[in-house]
Amino acid sequence: MFEVDQGKMRLTPAKLKKYVTFLANHFNIPVVYVSNNLGVHDAERLITQQVPFIVPQKHLYLPFIATILSPEKKNTIIHREYLCLCAQLILTGVLLKKIASPVTIADATASLPFSRTAVIAALDELEYFGLGHKEKLPAGREIVFRFTQTGKALWNEAQELLRNPCKQTVGINELPEGWNVILAGADALAHATMLSEMSPSIFAIELAEFRKIDCKTVPKDIAEIQLQLWLYPPAIFGENEIDPLSLTLSLKSDPDDRVQIAIEEFMKEFPW
Repeated sequence: MFEVDQGKMRLTPAKLKKYVTFLANHFNIPVVYVSNNLGVHDAERLITQQVPFIVPQKHLYLPFIATILSPEKKNTIIHREYLCLCAQLILTGVLLKKIASPVTIADATASLPFSRTAVIAALDELEYFGLGHKEKLPAGREIVFRFTQTGKALWNEAQELLRNPCKQTVGINELPEGWNVILAGADALAHATMLSEMSPSIFAIELAEFRKIDCKTVPKDIAEIQLQLWLYPPAIFGENEIDPLSLTLSLKSDPDDRVQIAIEEFMKEFPW
């Protein structure tokens, strides 16, 4: 029996397993999920969960007859559950309209502090995770990357793959002169919403830049300032301030209910 995906809604591998298992138990026969748009990452998850599926002319996994087929083309194996920084920034840049879509390698390289090689690998990774696909332009040899979703739909689809850009937070008692720090955290959110500023003050700096500085840190709970150390320059898209999407990611796990309510209101106003 086949369960054919009509493409009207996106189902996670966990939900697909639930539906396929229900049908198989109900009819007491094997049920195979069929889709033309199953990404490699989702396919691997379905294999892990032993969910039979077919992607016409691409993949076939039928564990009840011990059969698995895949294309001869070698796929890059990614042993993690999130995007690399370059891929995350390409996606963020497109959503912020700082990088044009479809994405060209030259445009992404010019917009980000990464090499052409890193950008090419990042586009491969975005394709690997099922967020879009590469294609050749008819006029020549140039390859572009086209996301399958746009705006808020793309943002929601990518949520599980995006990570907090803040690697670590340290405490300091003063900001030395010459530091390229940016207002961050709840303080940055307070400037854009009705959220009240909180103590201590929160700033951000790129981790690589912080490591070049001789700075004395103190325990965060007694510090005058909390300094976030980011995996990439905090103002990479924001012109001396953190862009709305990176700020939201940095606060996604904040336990303060006031912050989460402010984020929800903040994102309602975002111009997708």
